[in-house]
Amino acid sequence: MRGSAGLTGARGAFSLIELLVVVAVIVLLIAILLPTLSTARALGRQTVCGGNLHALGQAMAAYAREYDDYLPGSPNTSGNGANPGGVGWPVYGGYYAWNSTRDAWPAVHIFDWASPLLAMMVTDVPADIPERYDQSKRWAFRCPANQWRAFLNHASRINIETYVSSYATCRYFTYVPVSRRTGFGPGTLFWSHPFVPDGHFPRLDNLANPSWKVFLADACKIDRGNPQRMSNVDYSYTTHGAWLDEEDVETESPSLSYRFRSGRREAFRHLDGLNMLFFDGHVEHQPDGPSDADEGLGSGARQARFWFPSGTDTGLLPSASAFSNARSIVP
Repeated sequence: MRGSAGLTGARGAFSLIELLVVVAVIVLLIAILLPTLSTARALGRQTVCGGNLHALGQAMAAYAREYDDYLPGSPNTSGNGANPGGVGWPVYGGYYAWNSTRDAWPAVHIFDWASPLLAMMVTDVPADIPERYDQSKRWAFRCPANQWRAFLNHASRINIETYVSSYATCRYFTYVPVSRRTGFGPGTLFWSHPFVPDGHFPRLDNLANPSWKVFLADACKIDRGNPQRMSNVDYSYTTHGAWLDEEDVETESPSLSYRFRSGRREAFRHLDGLNMLFFDGHVEHQPDGPSDADEGLGSGARQARFWFPSGTDTGLLPSASAFSNARSIVP
């Protein structure tokens, strides 16, 4: 019996070669499965991000219904009268409908689209400006692939650390044409520029081809001189769109966005593409692409039609001279 037991034990042992084969198989399986698991996690984050943008799109639509179809996040609408840093006054009559709920959310910045959307999504919008600013970088406003934290670069007004902005709106939809300007300060339609087509106005019902125009998209904006601080140019609520070529040029603005390599890498964080929310409410994922394709109108996420009002002459854009994109008229 003892001999039989000893023989069974000897047969149950693995030889060195067998162990090496098992280890090799395990290593091979890990090598095969890891990229798949990584891609699955990335797709999961992309899907959650798309859900966030869809929720923000519903809030934008609710805001437009409440405020005569005006777009949030414009110095001519929800940010009219705001002093960057959170001092605003809610009554601007004549073109922008009065609603008593606006008392609850004076804009944090003239380009603040998030405070109005917060008011559409939650019952209590924080009256404390730093707390509200922090909320505007969290919850549905934060992409799960964005873990970058930084200080707002304006200690005299909002001195907090929070997440770097996950989403930004293209500011060019918030302007009015020079012909529609009614003044030069708060309480008037004052934020204008010659590039804006005469037919454009920052209202949802005025947008030509809203299914082509991006309201919010993945973005990353930090202070170019100090990556641990967010740009205070517009508190990271807006950008200039992803149409322009990727460059690393000198600029007077400290803001990093789609234009510059380090910011672009962070913005194109979902499988080298952007999640984009359009004004009609649908969400798309678009890969990066050359902006000089299609006679300068671009391809992928860099299509000019996504980032500018229809009829925009890109040669008249404020920063056009700094980049090599061909001049075109946006469809």
